[in-house]
Amino acid sequence: VVCLHNLVFGGVKHNYPLNFALTESVTAFWKQKINTQMEQKQLRVGFGEAIKRAFSKYCCFSGRASCEEYWWFVLFIWSVSWGVGMCFALLQELLFGDAPHALDNAINTVSLIWLAIVLLPYLGLSCRRLHDIDKSGWNILVIAVPCVGWIIWLIWMCKPSDIWANEYGDVPNVVDSEEEQ
Repeated sequence: VVCLHNLVFGGVKHNYPLNFALTESVTAFWKQKINTQMEQKQLRVGFGEAIKRAFSKYCCFSGRASCEEYWWFVLFIWSVSWGVGMCFALLQELLFGDAPHALDNAINTVSLIWLAIVLLPYLGLSCRRLHDIDKSGWNILVIAVPCVGWIIWLIWMCKPSDIWANEYGDVPNVVDSEEEQ
């Protein structure tokens, strides 16, 4: 249970100091980080912007991506998939009511084309999202674990961004408060 907790929630690695008897230089360092964070604001990413970013960085596996950016793109993938499926179901019913499998080859072809279009952008975005919560992109393989893998994946994808810069880059979508006004 402890190993599973460490895997999901990041173990004992913390982004804040645990010892309150710190030297003055370390205390000053943390005060500066906190003040810098207070002066910055993470901007929201809209639906269109998230799709644009995912396709423009389709093969980029470095950097960070916010939670919103990930979930907007997932919504886009699901919406298009559902819409295309509904169109084929309607065509199937209208044109070939008696032959239930008449459009199977067309449906399979369109599905494979759609998968080819969105696979690399999704993988790149997923790796950047994992980087945003300070995990390696290779953790995407947790999905392959039967039953538990998808639960862990869902928890990770719902976690908020780390509020500090990490080894994968700065906090995504951040601007200074003065720049915003």
